[in-house]
Amino acid sequence: MPALAGAGWLADNYLTELQLAATAPATGNDSQEVEYAGRTWQLYSETTSSSEPGMRRVDVWVAVAQSKRDNLPVKERATLLLTGFVGVPQ
Repeated sequence: MPALAGAGWLADNYLTELQLAATAPATGNDSQEVEYAGRTWQLYSETTSSSEPGMRRVDVWVAVAQSKRDNLPVKERATLLLTGFVGVPQ
């Protein structure tokens, strides 16, 4: 599977999980590693308030896991950046 397709699936699934969760994500950062399509991937997300009341903005960067020699942040190595919005119950 091409890296861009795998990164797209992972970012979309991550945002969908946040949108379907019982509670809205807190503002801040999150990072995780995921095994998918025979590769290890790194996801980094930033959740912020938006100008629209009741919504939070979520930016998700996805990169193939770094090698031991490569210490660049996920945001700098990302194959994909996806932005979405999550409702906050009022």
